[in-house]
Amino acid sequence: MKWNIMEREEVSHTVMPEYGRRRLILYADTLKEIAESFEEPVEILPGSQLQLYLYKSRQEQNVLLAGQLDETARVLSELASETYATSYILERIRKKIIKGLKENGLIIKDLYVVESKDHLEIGMCVRASGDEVYHTDDLMEFLSELCHKRLRHHSTNASYVHDEPVTLIFEEEVNYFVVEGIARAKKEGETKSGDSYLLKEFGKGMYLAALSDGMGSGEEAARDSEKMMDLLDKFMETGFHMEKATTLINSMMYLKSMKERTITLDSCEIDLYQGTCRFLKYGAAASFLKRNRTVFKVGTSSLPLGIFSKVEPEEYAYGIEDGDYLIIMSDGVIDAYESGFNEMPLYEFIGQLEYENPRQMANMLLNVAIANAGGKIQDDMTVIVLGVWANT
Repeated sequence: MKWNIMEREEVSHTVMPEYGRRRLILYADTLKEIAESFEEPVEILPGSQLQLYLYKSRQEQNVLLAGQLDETARVLSELASETYATSYILERIRKKIIKGLKENGLIIKDLYVVESKDHLEIGMCVRASGDEVYHTDDLMEFLSELCHKRLRHHSTNASYVHDEPVTLIFEEEVNYFVVEGIARAKKEGETKSGDSYLLKEFGKGMYLAALSDGMGSGEEAARDSEKMMDLLDKFMETGFHMEKATTLINSMMYLKSMKERTITLDSCEIDLYQGTCRFLKYGAAASFLKRNRTVFKVGTSSLPLGIFSKVEPEEYAYGIEDGDYLIIMSDGVIDAYESGFNEMPLYEFIGQLEYENPRQMANMLLNVAIANAGGKIQDDMTVIVLGVWANT
């Protein structure tokens, strides 16, 4: 189909203001949520040393808040000065795209073609002429052929281009993809599980799996872990590094209440372009990497979040191969498995599992743990299995 629409004379070479605006708005909303948590009244502890205690607490809060403001400044600076690699070849691609879209009738307001971490990214603000409506899948296929690269949609892309300008971002297809399997059981007698999880691919091919176990069980534990996942999601979406996000969350938990409330966090970042994964563990149960019958145990001896003003995570990094499985579970699962009379350690049992479907594997691990505990569920239990395959 031919479209006959004139293109504007000038096309921007910079990253679109609209894309940056979205991130800044989300970041502002996150800061408001943090501010609200600090506005809640601090519990006053009785005792003769109350004044000294309050003074020391205020000093500690000032230090933590200063660190948060410093991190805020860093993120804003990165957003303001974000740069991308460009070259003569990329400029030629950009001109070919301009020509091709013009011949097909799209009105281009902004366009950029860059390489970010060695993979191609194309962004544009476009609209259709008159009453015409076009499917963005068609545009993606056109760009893929033009660039000789397999492209995919950004998660924010609209399905259609019509007469109102829309922002579209296409990026080079990742080299690996993840299939998820989740199995859960809540503690007997409770209405909600204190375990919460986040499974999501963020920008630039970075996939995050996170599992949080609130202190205790039931409504209060669920509230803590759900809050953790919500904040982590927002921080990661706005460009925070994982360690900085957890540092801020830990500070919030530590300052919010004088009660001893802690929460575990088990996270695994997977680079779907490079084929690597990285675990960060804060008081979390052991995780596992299964490669055929070989199993690598990702142990833990770190402290949970919320117990001290600063907490350092355990970090483990691995290369990923086609067909690997990453297994994350809450301590309720491991405790239940080890409570019975097992003939083999858990990692050996995982190595013998023949399931290819991550959901089936997760269900089996959960069911065996419950059976080993005599059919009783004495703690919240969550199993996350991620199957990683090459995107051929």
